[in-house]
Amino acid sequence: LKNKNVNVVTVTPDKEKRSRVIAQSDLFEGGSIFIQEHAEWREIFIRELLDFPGGRHDDQVDALVQGLAYQRGQWLRELKVRATTGY
Repeated sequence: LKNKNVNVVTVTPDKEKRSRVIAQSDLFEGGSIFIQEHAEWREIFIRELLDFPGGRHDDQVDALVQGLAYQRGQWLRELKVRATTGY
């Protein structure tokens, strides 16, 4: 993807999949995750989420929670910068 000018960030997980999902579960429970109602991939995606951790597939679950963790880290870094610089 990098060769096709797609912005990609390499992430090396520091926990196993189940722990990564648990770390982001508050976003699901709080209603912060929006899945397009009419997306053709929606049902398969939701099924994979609901079947985790015992489902046959979990790559989409893993990609989602790693992306959420990354964004959460970015947001926290931004808060720290604002707190220390005032901007």
